[in-house]
Amino acid sequence: RKKQVAPGAMFGQTYGLGAKWMNFNSLAGPGSPAHDVDMRDAQLLYQVGPPYIGVASDMFRVVNRWTELVRAVHKEKPQLLSEMYAYQLAAADQKLPHGVVDSMMISGVDAYGEAWDYI
Repeated sequence: RKKQVAPGAMFGQTYGLGAKWMNFNSLAGPGSPAHDVDMRDAQLLYQVGPPYIGVASDMFRVVNRWTELVRAVHKEKPQLLSEMYAYQLAAADQKLPHGVVDSMMISGVDAYGEAWDYI
């Protein structure tokens, strides 16, 4: 398990989004590495949301691909969270799995996977 940010070692907050981003795999194109991600890895390594942490070169790769994908994902699912699915798809497309962290966010006191225990 990754414990430190480094090239190829990114992190994101758990959101419990599961592998729903895989519904948009076709938008990444036929040769995308995102097609090689299985259901287990999709849930363990890509089901993250903000905040995201990574070295600048990795973030640059993901964010550039994200900007290419986000409009298409939103067009297919014009709802809240479509931008997060596009981010997950971009990370998979760039072969940049994330360590899933549950200590970087608080929202609802009864929410799962949040940092309430640290307050």
